[in-house]
Amino acid sequence: MNRVKDRYPIEFEKQGDARFRLYKVKENYEFHGPLRDHVEASWKECSPDTIGEFSAVSYFFGKFMRENRNVPIGLINVSLGGSSVEAWMGEEEVSQYPDMKKELEQCQNQIFLEEKMAGQTKAHENWYETVRDLEKSMDWNGNSWKEVTLPAFLKDFGLDHFNGVIWFRKRIMLPGHLEGKKARLWLGTMVDSDRTYVNGVLVGETGYQYPPRKYNVPEGVLKAGGK
Repeated sequence: MNRVKDRYPIEFEKQGDARFRLYKVKENYEFHGPLRDHVEASWKECSPDTIGEFSAVSYFFGKFMRENRNVPIGLINVSLGGSSVEAWMGEEEVSQYPDMKKELEQCQNQIFLEEKMAGQTKAHENWYETVRDLEKSMDWNGNSWKEVTLPAFLKDFGLDHFNGVIWFRKRIMLPGHLEGKKARLWLGTMVDSDRTYVNGVLVGETGYQYPPRKYNVPEGVLKAGGK
């Protein structure tokens, strides 16, 4: 619901409903068999403080059922964005596929798992260290920038198999009465992560694709004209 708050602001202003609740199972993994209990999960009453955590689709479905059936509604959210179907299969089903069985057996080895996780963490850190170094060496005011039209796909720029960082900049003509005032910058969604600057000031960043970018531009950043 947090992602559609601007479209449905009234929903966030309603009083709580003790008979409308959400149970969200926290992200967790276990390769040695099914767990008996969920980790740090509990029922949450729908209220202005918790509605943002509800899935938008399930919230409106639950709201419809509450209003039309007048019965208590409990929504159970067991999901993890980006996870593969294999991750939700039982060991018996996975064992029917040699490649998946081998991968599961590797993950059941604690030493292998810790080394794998540490390697991914290190690769992540190295990636962002490289990005930060590139930022320092960028020719921000030079003439090497190419003009592009958005929205577009990377292949439209001749970057069919590109894996790296792309910088975009846009000059906006701002009327004088808005200079120095606070603002909200809406950029929609992007592939994949982003760091967004206005007049050299970092106004927001998002680490993955799906959340819509809605950033606050602080007071004193906006300049009149095309600066």
